[in-house]
Amino acid sequence: MFNLIYRKVLRLFHMSSTDNRHEIPTGPAPIGMYVDMLKSKFGEDDTGRRMREYKVVSIQLCKTELAVQHEYTSLRVEGEGRTFYLAIERCRGSIVDKVSKREDPSTDSQAEPADNVDDTLSPPASDSRKQSSSSLSSLDKFTKTRDAQDNISPLDKEDKRDETDRVFRILKFTQPIPLYEVAVLAQTIHQINRHYLLFSRNCYFYAGTLIKALETRYEPGEVELCPTGSAELDKQYGLDGKKRRKVTAGAYRNIPIYVEEAVNIVPVLAQFEKDLKAFENTISAAVKAREDAKAAVEDAKAAEARALASEKGKKAAEAKAKAAEEEKKAAEAKAKAADEEKKAAEAKAKAADEEKKAAEKGKKAAEAKATAAEAKAKAAEEENARLRRQLEAARR
Repeated sequence: MFNLIYRKVLRLFHMSSTDNRHEIPTGPAPIGMYVDMLKSKFGEDDTGRRMREYKVVSIQLCKTELAVQHEYTSLRVEGEGRTFYLAIERCRGSIVDKVSKREDPSTDSQAEPADNVDDTLSPPASDSRKQSSSSLSSLDKFTKTRDAQDNISPLDKEDKRDETDRVFRILKFTQPIPLYEVAVLAQTIHQINRHYLLFSRNCYFYAGTLIKALETRYEPGEVELCPTGSAELDKQYGLDGKKRRKVTAGAYRNIPIYVEEAVNIVPVLAQFEKDLKAFENTISAAVKAREDAKAAVEDAKAAEARALASEKGKKAAEAKAKAAEEEKKAAEAKAKAADEEKKAAEAKAKAADEEKKAAEKGKKAAEAKATAAEAKAKAAEEENARLRRQLEAARR
């Protein structure tokens, strides 16, 4: 109970209780704006991936028990391990000014949640059964033309807006349909019939046309028909079937408003194929732009990595060159020191040689001096000997 109230409060402020999944509306959104949003967001990785995974597995035509007997379609969507339900329906928008240019339907207008059919649709049952939808449509000229407010919105009560709502037709698809394709089809029907006309282009027309188009285009594996839409609900919810109005789809108080056979679905589907192709071309371009952007980013990163590697290589080469230069200078300094040491050794050797030569010269001088002294001594000795001889001779 708390979770239900919590979701309703969040939805009131158009907030999400889980994440910003743009493809799951948090409140009523005009179908045109929803499709445009998908186009703009499809290029994003997460949104594009989810939109390819979210598939409509079944769709049903529902009718409310309220006096207006509003009709809408309910979609069961599965994907990414989750199941959720969306409603696509037509509501009554603002009155169209027939003199001036009508305002853009995408602008915010006050849409009423259901078709407020006035009392002209409530004649006695016997008379109402005789009236055809074509004769009723002629009454549109007596009513005011309004914008068709065709919305997509989440459902709180699983597959229905209220547990008492009746289900008349259920299409079950063997090959589930991408959610975005159903949204584009709903937008196509909106673009073909942009005005809300009380007797002919109302919620019955919109829901019935959408169901018929889906059944024709996608050929569901199973179609479940519930003529009165009441038996299953009576049994399930214990409601008194006798007290429930016997109603049929496309009718207000058993007055046929929408007759399926009267709608030519061929031009609707032809336009849908064009719209779907245009949508897919747009999202393909968005995806390509995203992939190109990612490739450009990767290329830029690779170029940056190469530049960084080149810069590192350059710095390493510069460091290596600097180290080689330092090594060269050290070698030159070592060679210079060795040369200085060699010169010093040579100078020392030269000094030693000079000293040796000087010593040899001194030795020779000493030897010469000794020889001279010896000669002098010898001469003196000889002189002494001569004198002795003379003395001896004199003595004789």
